Amino acid sequence: MKVKKIIAVCLALVIFSGAAAGCSESERPGSRVILTAGDGTEYTEGIYAYYVNYYAYQTYATVYAYYNTGTAYQSQYDSVDDFYQAYISQTYSVSDTETDYYYNYLKALAMESFLQYIIVERKFDEYGLELTDAQQAEIDAQYKSYVDSVGTQNVSTICSKLGITSEDLKSCMVANSYKRTLLTNAIVGEGGESEITDESMHKRYEDNYKRFKYCVFSKVDEDGNALSVSETAELNAKINEAFELAESGGSFEDIIRQYSEAYLQVSEDDSEDEAEEKETTNEQMLNIGLIIDQNGIYDNTVYSLYGSVVDPEITERVFEMQNGEVDMIELDTAVWIIKNYDINENEECYETRAADIFSDMSSSVMTQKFSLWARDLDYSVNEEVTDSYDIRTLDIVFMAAGTGQTEPATATE
Repeated sequence: MKVKKIIAVCLALVIFSGAAAGCSESERPGSRVILTAGDGTEYTEGIYAYYVNYYAYQTYATVYAYYNTGTAYQSQYDSVDDFYQAYISQTYSVSDTETDYYYNYLKALAMESFLQYIIVERKFDEYGLELTDAQQAEIDAQYKSYVDSVGTQNVSTICSKLGITSEDLKSCMVANSYKRTLLTNAIVGEGGESEITDESMHKRYEDNYKRFKYCVFSKVDEDGNALSVSETAELNAKINEAFELAESGGSFEDIIRQYSEAYLQVSEDDSEDEAEEKETTNEQMLNIGLIIDQNGIYDNTVYSLYGSVVDPEITERVFEMQNGEVDMIELDTAVWIIKNYDINENEECYETRAADIFSDMSSSVMTQKFSLWARDLDYSVNEEVTDSYDIRTLDIVFMAAGTGQTEPATATE
């Protein structure tokens, strides 16, 4: 399951880059040596070029979306390209006393990804790991499904400009991340040198997480406008009624059903899928609630995609409360009635966060491993080659054909 999750995330790259079936081995401009390991192994620039272009494209796609949804940007910049140049030329803090340009940060990300790519390939072999026929078939199938979804015209252009083969591209998009997951599991899984045990995961859960259920009332209307005086009075009466019931020991689940605006009502107009989604959300709300860490993160995937966390004021209060305790917290746009619950009430509570806990713990272990492996690699970088990749003037290969740098490419073009 962990392997498939990594693959799904990695394959998102294909939407940006298309595919590379039929790359010609004789059309490889990326032949310059960019990194040399201490053992004398030389690595050419093609994979590095892939990551430089990927991060540049990802940034351009973000800028493109901003520009086409905000008139403020359109009035300030003549084109998406102008906005992009301004965006990547902004400075960011490297330390308390040092700043650098964002385009250099993107290049640093590309080098870090390239270095980790190399380390995964080497360590996968050193640990004696192999892909089974079934695993290789899954990689091939995942890759082929995207190859089939794009045209070949852009494919050959991407290959020739990057100087990589079809197998290289497959490795960047799918196989390397698959190997990284298997490598991680070999190290932190059962019997691994840094095994993460069920006991250590449960301890982390008990020491670092809190569980609560909530009843939410909005202080604004659907358009974000403040409620009228009469509407506010009606809302306050409803809040006080719910809070009194909660404090007097009434069923908090019944209070959620009756009062909470977060509880989703299923209607006859809902499709079967919509009704099922609402029922699943409600069931989670009633049976589990939210289980958060001290940063207010209730789901690692949701956090990584959207940055969504529980409000810091609520998080702080939840970690102060005892099991069964009830409180009311007023925020700028909503009022929350919350009740603290035992995180060990049942195993299902732990299971809702077990994957996130394993991910956090394994990430910590592997970050240290990669740092040591990078040191042991004793590598040198050909800065003449890296300096030739200037993000400001880069002709990003993952762009729609014939549009220059005015529109991001899609998987259907």
